[in-house]
Amino acid sequence: MIVPKPMLQLPNIADTVEQVRPAVVSIVAKTISLDSVGRQAQGFGTGTGVIFDESGLVLTNNHVIDGGVEITVTLDDGTQVQSEIVGADRLYDLAVLKLPNGSYPPLTLNENKDLRAGDWVIAIGNALALPGGPTVTVGVVSALGRSIEASPGITLYDLIQTDTSINPGNSGGPLIDLNGNLIGINTAVLRGSSRRDGVVVEGIGFAINIETAQQVATQLVKLGHVRWAWMGVFL
Repeated sequence: MIVPKPMLQLPNIADTVEQVRPAVVSIVAKTISLDSVGRQAQGFGTGTGVIFDESGLVLTNNHVIDGGVEITVTLDDGTQVQSEIVGADRLYDLAVLKLPNGSYPPLTLNENKDLRAGDWVIAIGNALALPGGPTVTVGVVSALGRSIEASPGITLYDLIQTDTSINPGNSGGPLIDLNGNLIGINTAVLRGSSRRDGVVVEGIGFAINIETAQQVATQLVKLGHVRWAWMGVFL
């Protein structure tokens, strides 16, 4: 007797995205700088955010809103609102925004200690600020506990490495599992040639894990900043 092989069950990405998408917002931060002759020049930074409290609290990357004098948030239904910065931290590269008073669909910051290398993950974000809604990409957790130098003097620790495609504008957006749980905040990507040896790099993205994001967001909401632990000697 021939026993039929079991059919391969692929993950249902569309249903998960539909469940999570109302909590994902796009962010445009207007910046003002001075040119070489002292004239004001206007610029814009774009990224993504996640509503994590029904009162309208949004978690994103600090580098998305850094220097912003006017921050416009576009909700999933296309509504545009102005937001205020509740708090931000450069060393963790996280920031919390506050939307106008109202009731919003949140994606809660629950810890996920069962995450393993090889687990399916989904990234949702405002990639390249393309019109028509957020971009969805799929991949796996490549490794856990990674560290990278995000900018001179600032190293991000305990990151999730993923091969999910992440592009400019994805920063601050959610990395979720197949059940729609938020597991990380997409933050950085390595692409192109390494500065050290010229090796071409592809498919290496990083997300701040949800445990770190939860702790930082709590302090930013309560204090407006992160209270750092330190050791020192007094004479």
